[in-house]
Amino acid sequence: MTSDIHGAVLSSLVAAIGRARLASEPFSHVYLENPFPPDIYGQMIDGLPGLECFSPDNPPKYGATARRFHAPSDGAPAPASCRYTMPLNDENLVPVPEARRAVWAGVAAALTSDELKSRIFTPFAADLCRRFRTDRSGLLRMPAYPRPTLIRDLSGYWIAPHPDSRAKIVTVQFYLARDRSQHALGTTLYRRRLLNPRVLLSLSNAFEPVRQLEFLPNSGYMFPVSSRSWHGRAEVPAGSGERNSILLVYYRDPSRTW
Repeated sequence: MTSDIHGAVLSSLVAAIGRARLASEPFSHVYLENPFPPDIYGQMIDGLPGLECFSPDNPPKYGATARRFHAPSDGAPAPASCRYTMPLNDENLVPVPEARRAVWAGVAAALTSDELKSRIFTPFAADLCRRFRTDRSGLLRMPAYPRPTLIRDLSGYWIAPHPDSRAKIVTVQFYLARDRSQHALGTTLYRRRLLNPRVLLSLSNAFEPVRQLEFLPNSGYMFPVSSRSWHGRAEVPAGSGERNSILLVYYRDPSRTW
């Protein structure tokens, strides 16, 4: 079953990237539609692991906000963070029920395949060659280590505009929305405007929103990390439900996990 899912997911991902359009503003990026086969996407949504399989991300940053947005209930403590993570590796999949584990193991195998890496890097070849001062043949030989992670964002989660760490090569996020009701929860892409005189009033004025990538079922986006790849997410409003996604990051360092 795992190998069947691996093959079907990989084929679907490669096809989705092939039909997507490369956008250049405010920086190179691709919005993806229907990257996963519909039947497997349904299994992914229905088989999302429980929060007990996740770990709180950066409690010092998000702990107070989590307590403000999420009161304890039924004797359970408030969440320790507004963001929870679960790297899709063998160790973290052990506690997942067997049927669901097979689905996620197949998805993880597809996301970490060399074929997918090559396909993802292709539309960004010019950006990546410029950043790493190489040519396309050198780019193909350049080591890159994929790290797929399930992400669960709760109400109150936010992240200010940032370009991503230079330890990253390419960032991909697959949205795992159940329906269209969360369309407004997508990531926003920004253009930095340091010469805007309003920066003197607030640093938030240094960033001009250019595009919000809608949080729709079976969709996502990807971009090459650069000094221009400013993106972020305004605070997820109360009552928005869980914001589930997969972050697939290609790192330069094999020791990096999440």
